[in-house]
Amino acid sequence: MTDRAVVILAAGASLRLGQPKALVSFAGQKLLARAVEAASGAGAAAWFTESDAQSLLSASLPSAFGARRLSVSNADEGMSASLRVAATTAISDHRIQFLCVLPVDQYAVDARWLSALFDLALQYPNRMVASTIAGRRGAPAVFSRGRFADLLTLSGDRGARELLRTAPDDAVIDWPAPWPPGDVDTIADLAVMASWQPPS
Repeated sequence: MTDRAVVILAAGASLRLGQPKALVSFAGQKLLARAVEAASGAGAAAWFTESDAQSLLSASLPSAFGARRLSVSNADEGMSASLRVAATTAISDHRIQFLCVLPVDQYAVDARWLSALFDLALQYPNRMVASTIAGRRGAPAVFSRGRFADLLTLSGDRGARELLRTAPDDAVIDWPAPWPPGDVDTIADLAVMASWQPPS
């Protein structure tokens, strides 16, 4: 059993996009399957959040992927509801020492990216590890067991980025990301994603 897990945040309503982000296709895969594959490639257990009123996402994953569904009863509260469920799950499983938060629409994140974050978390087990773009901290990010409870303090549509950006500098390790992680909120974002390729 691995000591790390990646929680893929997929319980949002995707109101601006008009369809579940997790089920959008990119490079021949649904975004959820792509994220699960990245988590597995980084040696982590793959979890994904979904509103308890839905069951579409589990059906979209090949059974061999072995991802764990985390039901979120109050997903309409915002991202914090998913993070609290994930943190509670991680706290109750003492094998999990590191929890990575990965929004499902970050299509440019791969296993190497997640592995780099976990490697830093192993070196600095009392700190949070943030992906940093142009000096701004955000997800994907890794929280060590000593920081799981911090995620329980979130409310509303506040996510992990809120904790990363308000934490003292000595509580966070910044990992300079090689490129933006990706973001799919609107139809226009779909066109950007379709043309994206990793910089050479």
